[in-house]
This record gives sequence, C-alpha cells and structure tokens, in this order.
Amino acid sequence: MREFMTLRQLTAKHLPDGGSTQLSVGLFSPYMTFDDLKWFLTPLFNLDKLIETQDKLFDTLSSESGLTMYDYVQYEVPVVIIAGDRDWITPFRMAEDHYNLISAPKKDFLLIENAGHIPFMDEPKRFAEALAKALGQY
Repeated sequence: MREFMTLRQLTAKHLPDGGSTQLSVGLFSPYMTFDDLKWFLTPLFNLDKLIETQDKLFDTLSSESGLTMYDYVQYEVPVVIIAGDRDWITPFRMAEDHYNLISAPKKDFLLIENAGHIPFMDEPKRFAEALAKALGQY
C-alpha cells in the first residue's frame, strides 16, 4: 500500500489538479459533516493514517482471490457507465471492456471528453448532459 501511495504522490504533479476543486466542493456541500471533512483532509496531513484506513481495501483489490469488477456482470436493473477519456485510474478502455461484458435490461456507455476519474467535477456541464441523456432513456 505504501508503494502505491508513493506512486500516486509522484504522479500527481503531472496530472490536472482536482484536489482543490474537490475540497472546495466538499467545504460548501450542505451534506458534508465535520467528520467527513476530517476524513477528506487526512491524506494531506497523515499519510500513515490513510494507509491504515485503506489497507484492507487495497489488499482485497490487489489479491488474486479478491473481488474484481468482472465478478459483477449480470444485472436486473439498467446500467449506465459514464467515463472520462482522460481517466488514468480507470482508463476508459477498461471501463468499456467491462461494459461489453455486462448483461442488463438496458445499458449505456457514455464517454466524457477532457474528463478524468471524476468527470462530474472535471466537465460538470458535459456530465450533466450525459446523465440527462441517460436518464431520459430509462
């Protein structure tokens, strides 16, 4: 886990800055509590605490017997995947491959240009349009 977090810190300087946007959205959200804010800020001040809280999740995701997105391909509800074309955490081709495996009553894959891992923050207008399009179909 520590190696993964070190990699993220080293690569972050080469990626668009979304941290300040996320923080400002969180600060002004009527749904964010003080405890949420503490959790949100922990990585900025205490990397060891972040590693401790995410170790089990990371171990599960990185283990050979851990769950993967490919364990879930049968759905009884409509599925919409909205991906950013600049997402380096979950590249859109990977999301698209998963979409192609999914069986659902209805499904849609929408790609947001110039958006990364959090397309609703990177391209809020395009995301809203894609979401409205997807919801209009269901």
